Amino acid sequence: MEDTDLPIVVPVQAISDFFQCSICMCQMKGAVMTSCGHRFCEKCIQEWVDRQHKCPCCNNPLHIDQIIKDHQFDSLLATIVAESKKAEEKYFESLISRVSDGQKEDEILTPMEEILKKHLKQGLSAHEKYFHSLKKDFRQRKQMLESETAKGVADIHSQTLFEEQVMIKTAELESTQQMKLQELEKELSTCTKLVAAAYDKYLTDHIPNLEVLPVEVSVFLLNKNIRIEGFHVNPSDTLPVVRKFVEATMEAKRNPVIQWETDVKVFLFGPFAKGSQTETQKIMADILSSGSDTSDVQEIREGVRLGLQYGIKPGSEIVVAGHVKCESDLPKKCFSEIFKKDTEQKVDYFSCQTCNFKWICRSCMTVCHQDHKVVPYIMEHKPSWACCYCPKKKTCTIQTSG
Repeated sequence: MEDTDLPIVVPVQAISDFFQCSICMCQMKGAVMTSCGHRFCEKCIQEWVDRQHKCPCCNNPLHIDQIIKDHQFDSLLATIVAESKKAEEKYFESLISRVSDGQKEDEILTPMEEILKKHLKQGLSAHEKYFHSLKKDFRQRKQMLESETAKGVADIHSQTLFEEQVMIKTAELESTQQMKLQELEKELSTCTKLVAAAYDKYLTDHIPNLEVLPVEVSVFLLNKNIRIEGFHVNPSDTLPVVRKFVEATMEAKRNPVIQWETDVKVFLFGPFAKGSQTETQKIMADILSSGSDTSDVQEIREGVRLGLQYGIKPGSEIVVAGHVKCESDLPKKCFSEIFKKDTEQKVDYFSCQTCNFKWICRSCMTVCHQDHKVVPYIMEHKPSWACCYCPKKKTCTIQTSG
């Protein structure tokens, strides 16, 4: 071939039919060639020949030993598929860059831009394939129309007619063909517009305003200096949802919430206002003394919807000020006193190297063995009896019953 170095681009759809197995109607896998010159998937033609003993394209007699693997065709197909993917990537990159307001090629995209770019590419790819399918149907109908017209013209010429009659009938046939072709083109245009309009309406209805999307924030129990990450706030959520999340989290930490005291107040700190316990306490003191919120810190009222009315942003923090009483705040009780038969209770047991014995419950570890050398022994054990060796060894200082 001459001029092979020229940057000539061949559309894939113009040659894609040549890579299709005429048995399974899919892209060939493990291409083989028959003695009569036709290509198929290796598995497809083997199954066909086992049953039919002839070529599915030309009906020539065919046996398994007349089928040979076409490695060169496999390599050609793999190269075309790879180059097609590269070209598709380049096409979408070009398409996206047209609407990026002059963004430079080496400019780093924000996470939001990357997400939009990914979904835009997927959406465009799906709809490009759909449009190609429409155009393929159009081309097939057009070819059928042209074939029918050519056959009709041939029939006219085969009849014993005067030349003038042949010309009139041929002109009528070609005129009819032209009208039908125009109808096909109009139908293609209408289908294209309808699909585009439907997609536009779908995107208009389904692309949400970022202000009404669920956002992830943290919850900070100020007095306990406990920060809980990963709270997903929906636009319509209110304070009871926050309390439920805190209670579920503390329950999972085996330190359940016993009571929300009356002095509890809840504040929303913007993503750039949150800080350490000391910093947060100082901001809280300033707000409570002035009696007014700031642009970055607002008090959350009962019944008010977090997303819709506070415009909560990702990375914000919900600060719970005041006393949230948990089980750990109650007077310590030895497990031997709180054991309940026929219930599933998980207990962490420790070993005191100072006292030289094991099976010490967490409460006794905290109080009775304070400042001792204590190490974990068995975590999340499910005892079948009121097991704690601290009372048994007569070292328990928190046991209230004899």
